[in-house]
Amino acid sequence: MATLTGVRVILADDDGTRADLRTALGDEAGIEIVAEASTGDGALRAALWHRPDVLVVEPGMPDGAAVIRDVLRSAPDVAVLARTDDDDSLRTALRAGARGYIRKDAPLAAVIRAIHCVAAGDAILGPSITARLAELLAAPPMREEPRIPGLTARENEVLELIAAGLSNAAIVAKLRVAARTLRNHITAIFIKLGVENREAAIERARAAGLGRVENGLRSIA
Repeated sequence: MATLTGVRVILADDDGTRADLRTALGDEAGIEIVAEASTGDGALRAALWHRPDVLVVEPGMPDGAAVIRDVLRSAPDVAVLARTDDDDSLRTALRAGARGYIRKDAPLAAVIRAIHCVAAGDAILGPSITARLAELLAAPPMREEPRIPGLTARENEVLELIAAGLSNAAIVAKLRVAARTLRNHITAIFIKLGVENREAAIERARAAGLGRVENGLRSIA
């Protein structure tokens, strides 16, 4: 239940938009930011500790998909609002039971409205998804098992496209993700592989058999 101080909110995201949103919401009457997290595990711990009214989460961040299921299982009174530009992350959030969806580039007024809406027990979908809902839910999920252990399915997908020679712009177009989201994935890949540049990442990827892309895109042996 929302308190007299307003709707209690946790923000969970691993990129700079979380700080931007925190700043934007900081002066908003009726909303209180009680915690932040940059991983799904951190978001789950914060949700169980603070029991907020709303968890605003990017399902594409590390363990972001799992936290939605875990929060709804362990703290069903917490409403989950997915905030993402990534179709795969959105599908995951909807299937996991998120109560609402809002794009990262949505205006502040729309974000505020969505937070109050899900806190009140209603569901909300951004206008850009309503017409595509059946298509998104019908699409098959990403492969479950990573090709390189330690990387998420999405990170493996990004690495495979990098190894196939695609530029960042081409990957953004193919995966339909924001450029900033892609850069975050690439940074995470470099850290997890222990490499410092794209060439080293490509070498590791091809050694693992990545680099063959479907749908007529170029394949590099």
